[in-house]
Formats: sequence, C-alpha cells, structure tokens
Amino acid sequence: MAESDLAVSLAELELAAQLVHRVMPATPQYAWPKLRRRIGCSVWVKHENHTPTGAFKVRGGLVYLDRLTRRLPEARAVVSATRGNHGQSISFAAARTGVTATIYVPVGNSPDQNTAMQSFGATVVEVGRDFDEARGSKGPELRWRKNDKLSEEIARMDVLLETLGTLPADESVASFRLHTNPFFLKLCPRIIFNPDDKGLFPGMYLPLDLWRRLARDPATRGIHGGRFIS
Repeated sequence: MAESDLAVSLAELELAAQLVHRVMPATPQYAWPKLRRRIGCSVWVKHENHTPTGAFKVRGGLVYLDRLTRRLPEARAVVSATRGNHGQSISFAAARTGVTATIYVPVGNSPDQNTAMQSFGATVVEVGRDFDEARGSKGPELRWRKNDKLSEEIARMDVLLETLGTLPADESVASFRLHTNPFFLKLCPRIIFNPDDKGLFPGMYLPLDLWRRLARDPATRGIHGGRFIS
C-alpha cells in the first residue's frame, strides 16, 4: 500500500503506541506448535483478551479521549452507541480522563457488556431494537442530569433576580424589559464532541419560569433519574 493511501503516518502510530503503553502493556503473542502442525505454517496468535477490556478496541478509545481532551480541554462528556467492546473502550478511557460517558445500547443487549461498561463509570441506556436504532436515539430529545451544573447556574440567576427586584421602576427605553424575569436557558441537542468541529451548537431557548414548571413535572423524569423534554 502506498504511503499516500494511509490516513495516518508511521510517526503518529508510534506516538499512539506510546500513549497506549503508558496505560497497558503490549499484549502477548505466541506461535503455538500445535497450531503450526495443524495449518502447516507458523501462525502467531496475539492475545487481545489480555487488555483491560478484553478486546483490542480499548486502544482506539484511549487515543481518541486523549486527542479530545487536548484539543477541547473544556469537554466534560461523550456519548456513543455500541453493542459492547467499543462502549467498554470509550467508558474505560473516559474514566481515566475525567470525562463522563453515556453509552446507548439496544434493548436486550448483553448483560455482561452492560455491566462491564457501568463498572468503568459509564451510564448505559437501553433503547431500540438494534444498534442502528440505539445510535439513532440521539435525536430531538433534550436531557439533563441532576449532577450537572445547571442548578448552580439557576441559583446564580436567582441572585440576580433578587437584585433586579430591589431596583426602582424605570420606564426609560434603556431599562426596558419584556418580563420581570428576563432569563432564558438555551437547550442544545445531545452532543458528541468532535475535536475537528468548530462553531456554535444549535439549540432552543426557554424562559426560566417555564423551565421551573417543567422541572417540577413528574412526566419529565426519565427511567434513569434524569429529566427530558421533547
């Protein structure tokens, strides 16, 4: 294969190997004599079951999360869809970099795979009949979790609202407000961070007072304790 056909250079592969080997040793490989007699030639077997996740895909997760956190230090979460090994890779690497991971899997997915991803700290959501439906679930729903910093931001708005309430009424154009509560929240679609993406995220705005009503409505509570609107 010509060098121009490769998406990465040898130097990049060597740097990736160094990164991976800081986390896990190289997996063993053996030329088993019985296998050589059976096949008629030397065959080297590389035992990928010796990785922290039991599969070779852990390397991709380590390299991707390292690249993500270096290019976007503000990244705090990743979302992915999987049936197992890829999800373990992302969960394992995210935990090492302090990034939360949410993994979507089909309903009835392997319990062993689900618990393995959860043991690395990921939130596993079962949805859809197969991988494609699980991947497609990252659609128009807008979700937030109780441990996000949303409550801190709303508390800050409340402090500002109290200050506004102490100001004397002013009918000048410069101080005109459409409502006694001028705050809005911007809701963005669930995001998979791509280190190569730039620009603003699309979203919608809700008045803070309407958000409070939604937050009190039990119908917005999801099966995993989070809340959602669609």
